[in-house]
Amino acid sequence: MQNFGMGNDPRAVANALLDIADSYGIDVTNLSLNKLIFFIHTDCMIEKTRRLSSLTFEAWKFGPVLPIIYHQFKRFKRDPITSRATRIDPKTGNSVVVDYKDLCVDAQYLEDRFLQYSRLSPSNLIALSHEPGGAWDAVWNGVVENVGMKITDELILRYNYSGLKAKGDSDARLH
Repeated sequence: MQNFGMGNDPRAVANALLDIADSYGIDVTNLSLNKLIFFIHTDCMIEKTRRLSSLTFEAWKFGPVLPIIYHQFKRFKRDPITSRATRIDPKTGNSVVVDYKDLCVDAQYLEDRFLQYSRLSPSNLIALSHEPGGAWDAVWNGVVENVGMKITDELILRYNYSGLKAKGDSDARLH
């Protein structure tokens, strides 16, 4: 498999996307954020030959999830996220917002991809992630043997979504 590099802390990616969303007045939920990161990660590997996230996605009931992102924002349940992902500063022991200034992709690329996928409602993001023959489907429905339900980059590329672009409910926003 091709070397796509280490990728970024997914919390940094999440914070960048949440700031982009705020700049456009778009609400983002935990469910939607996980799908957005997944699709942008997929696009990034296909178009830029880089990993966006340094961590591996898992196949959960409603689609691909980065557990670290889910746990950072689970307190919001189905409501829009109104804070940013944090980490513990090892020097001070304090919780600090994860910075995203050194992402491996440029801000315009993230913004363009965010705007492409943010047109989809949460249910359409789930449907897109559940496409028959896609990586989530292969893991969830046991097409590939996979302890831990990991959606590896290899699986994403094997069952990629390159032909699937955000389409449909252009007036819908992420709720």
